[in-house]
Amino acid sequence: MALATIEQQTNGTVDLVGVSESAQTNDTKRTLMTDTIGSCVALSLFDPVARVGGLLHFMLPSAGERQEPMEQAMYADTGVPMLLNRLQSMGATEQNLVACAAGGAEMLNDDQSLGSANRSSLAQVLQLHNIQLAAEDTGGNSCRTLSLSIETGETTVRNNGKERVIWQA
Repeated sequence: MALATIEQQTNGTVDLVGVSESAQTNDTKRTLMTDTIGSCVALSLFDPVARVGGLLHFMLPSAGERQEPMEQAMYADTGVPMLLNRLQSMGATEQNLVACAAGGAEMLNDDQSLGSANRSSLAQVLQLHNIQLAAEDTGGNSCRTLSLSIETGETTVRNNGKERVIWQA
């Protein structure tokens, strides 16, 4: 499946997930997509048995002391559990979830290593829930786009103008 075109987005077949946002659905006619994934990380979760999926585009590794509900999707340590809870309320189970990630690039020429911190935080949170990444396109220094088809579970990444399927059933 190709990433969503402008026509598909206008026709309502694609839900665009912004930075510090998440979305989940059991509508098999939907595709979830997020773009401009630089040092941020996008995580897709798909349960092929329950036919539900979700997408999180988090910006920072940890919320620290901040726990406001409106900000949960901004952080790996609060956004991932939030998405898991929402998917479970739709019938997903952790043992069935297929997890894919994109992003975590080092976009700035400084010592902050935000992309690396985001990747590490994601790995820690997924480990707490006994979820392993089935596929990823992370690191480097380029922006990416990730899409998840709820109909098939196919997860696609566009990186440096090249599109590829990173997971399919």
